[in-house]
Amino acid sequence: MIQFSHTYETDIIVAGSGLAGLRATKDASASGKRVMLLSKGKLCSGSSFYPLTGGLRAQLPQCEEDKEVYLKELIESGAGVAGKEHCKILVDSITEEITRLPQIGIYPKSAYGRAACFASSERRLEGWSGWDTIRDNVRSIFDTINNLEVVEYCEIARIIVNNNQIVGVIAINRSEELIFISAKAVILATGGMSALYQHNLTTDDVCGIGHSLALDTGVPVVNLEFIQFIPGITSPVYKLIFGEIILRYVDTIKDEYGVEVLKEAFGDEKAYNTCLQERAMHGPFTCGDSSQYFDILMMKQFIKNPTSKGFALTCTKDLLEDTNPLVKEIPDLYKKHGIDLAKDSITLLPFAHCNNGGVSINSDSSTVVEGLFAAGEVAGGVHGADRHGGGATAAALVFGAISASSAINYCDGTIRTEYDITQIKKDFTRFIDADECSPLDASLVFDQLKKELFLCANVYRNKDSIEKSLNWIRITREQFSPLSALEQQRESKIAMKVFHALRTSEALLLSLLERKESRGPHYRSDYPEKDDRLEGKRVFVTERDGAFIPTLM
Repeated sequence: MIQFSHTYETDIIVAGSGLAGLRATKDASASGKRVMLLSKGKLCSGSSFYPLTGGLRAQLPQCEEDKEVYLKELIESGAGVAGKEHCKILVDSITEEITRLPQIGIYPKSAYGRAACFASSERRLEGWSGWDTIRDNVRSIFDTINNLEVVEYCEIARIIVNNNQIVGVIAINRSEELIFISAKAVILATGGMSALYQHNLTTDDVCGIGHSLALDTGVPVVNLEFIQFIPGITSPVYKLIFGEIILRYVDTIKDEYGVEVLKEAFGDEKAYNTCLQERAMHGPFTCGDSSQYFDILMMKQFIKNPTSKGFALTCTKDLLEDTNPLVKEIPDLYKKHGIDLAKDSITLLPFAHCNNGGVSINSDSSTVVEGLFAAGEVAGGVHGADRHGGGATAAALVFGAISASSAINYCDGTIRTEYDITQIKKDFTRFIDADECSPLDASLVFDQLKKELFLCANVYRNKDSIEKSLNWIRITREQFSPLSALEQQRESKIAMKVFHALRTSEALLLSLLERKESRGPHYRSDYPEKDDRLEGKRVFVTERDGAFIPTLM
C-alpha cells in the first residue's frame, strides 16, 4: 500500500533548478509567496550546468532597430513552426533579463566573433561559466530568503489536478519516500529529454519527466520532433562538447576503417569543402543546407556498426593561429582536458543536445490547466524547427521570469483547492500500476530505451525503425510498473524515472511519425524533402484515457 511519509503546504512549487527554475524561484519568492524549489539533484542542475562545456551564452539584439531584424531571423530559422508572439517577447525582454542575472549570482561577459548558430547577423553574446562558483552564489542568495524552501534530490512523481486546477504534487524525497505537497501553482522547469539518448550532451536528470507529468494532467506537448543534435566527442574525452567552428581547419575525416568516407561520398572536392564550411557555421544538425550530409553519413555509419566511435577528425596546425576569440576558446578548452587539436584525433557522433519543443505554453507561460506553468527547455511553443544559438538560454531566462509573474498573479486570485489524501493515493496507484507486471529491471529498461532512441530518433529517421522502437516501448510499458518500488521505498526514483521516460518517448516517436517531411533537425529518409503544404503546421500530442493522440494542425 502506498503511503506518504509527510504532507506539506506551500503556494508555488518550482520543479527544476536550471536557469528557468532559478529565475522563477527568485522572482516568485520576492513576491512574499511561500515557494518550494524541488531540484532533482543538487541545487543548480540540468543542461544549464552541464560540466563538459565552455559556458552558456544568450544572444541579444544590438539596438532597438535590430529587434525587428532579430525577430525576423528567429521566425525564418523556425521554418514556419516557431511561436511568433513568444519570439517577440523573447527579443523584447532578453536584454533586461541579462541585466538581472546578478540577482541569481551570475555575472555575464560580452563576446563577439561570429553570428550565432542560424543567425544571419552577428550580435552581442552574453556568456558565463564557472558552475561551482555560480552554485555557491545561488545557495548564498537563496539561504537569505525566509519564505523559500529548497529541497534537493527531490523529484515529482505526479501532478495532482482536480477540475482542471492544480491541487499539488506527489514527490519522492532524498530518502526515496513519497511525500505530498499542497500548492496553488506549479512551475515546470524540469528541462528537456536529451538524457533519453544513449549519447547526449546533458546531465542524467534531463530525461523528459516534465513532459509525461504535463501530458497526464491534460496539457499537450508540441514540436517534440525538433530535437537538436550536435557532434559530441566519444574519445579521448567522452561527452566533451564539440566546437563546430574548428571544422574550418579540418585535415582529415575518417571512419573506423580509416576511409575518408565523407570525401568519397561527395566525390567532388568543392562540394566536400562547402559541406564542411556550412557545417562550421552552426552546432546543431539541420537538413536545411548541404551540411546535413556530415551528420547523416556519420549516423548511417553508426547504424551499420553500433560499436563504432564515429568519425575520426584531425585538424591542421593553422587552427592554433586563429585569433578569433570564439575559435581560440575551443583548443584552449580541449587543452584543459589533455587534448592537443594540432596533434590529436577526436572521434564524433551526433549527440542529443537540446529540445526545441515541449509542453505547450501560452505567451504568459500558462498551460490549459489552471495553475500549471512551464518555462525553459521543458516548454514548447517558443522555438521552431531550427533555433538560434543562445536561444534556449534566452528563453529560459525570459519565460522563467514570466512564469513566476503569472504564477504570482494566479495565486492572488485563487483559493487553495481542497483535497482528499485517501483518494489521491488511490488515483496514483491506478496511474502507475500495470495489468500484468513482470520483474523488469528499471536500469536495464532505461539503458535499452536510450539505445532504441539513439538509433531510430537521431538525425536519420524512417518509418520502419521508428515503428519498431515504438512497438518495443508499448510492450515494455504494459509490463513495467514502479508500484513495488514505491511501496518498498527502494529504488523509487529510478522506477518512476523509467515510468515517465517510456511515456515521454512514446509521445516523441508519435510526433516523428506524424511529421511526414524533413524540416530543420527532423530528417526522414523516407520523406527527405520539406513539404510546403505543412508550413505552419505543428504536431501536438495529447493524452486521452491513457492513450497518446498525435495531431498535425
